Amino acid sequence: FNFRVMRINQDVEVQRRGIFDLDEYDQLVRFMRKYVSRENCVDDYIRDERLMVRDCVLIGSNTMLRVGELWQLKWGDIKRIEQVVDSNARTMKLVHIRVRAETSKVRKTRQVVSRGGEYFSRLKERSRYTDDDDWVFASVNGQSLEGINDWYGDRLSKAEYNVVFITTLRDYVSIESRCVAFRY
Repeated sequence: FNFRVMRINQDVEVQRRGIFDLDEYDQLVRFMRKYVSRENCVDDYIRDERLMVRDCVLIGSNTMLRVGELWQLKWGDIKRIEQVVDSNARTMKLVHIRVRAETSKVRKTRQVVSRGGEYFSRLKERSRYTDDDDWVFASVNGQSLEGINDWYGDRLSKAEYNVVFITTLRDYVSIESRCVAFRY
């Protein structure tokens, strides 16, 4: 084989995916409140779906877990949720998550400590499947939601608000046409 020599220019800044700034995160939270409100979804089944989508998006944006890692989380991976007080005397819930090697892109177990424990708490309150071996994001019959990213994407893309959840090649949330990536 005769391959051409490849050169890497060290002076070029590596392109990284964007993260939410505070205004974008506030827009996301406000949108999710409207998205799950009873006035926007009168059917309880649809509202339950939307509540799960909301919690998944908020958990993903706080923990920076990859979407595949989110879908494969089991309640046994949630090691604890603790209440702490920050330097501004605000109370928050931290969640301690174990990402199993078999669910990780790099096949290494890691521990994640993040704010957003309240999202796991309210998700667990609504779920019928809360044993250690049950999926955090479970379908109505307790099955994993892994592999239905396109189904959720279709649901969100049809929403009245300008939020699109694209999950075929990479996972993005677009707020007012500006894409901000989740990990993949």
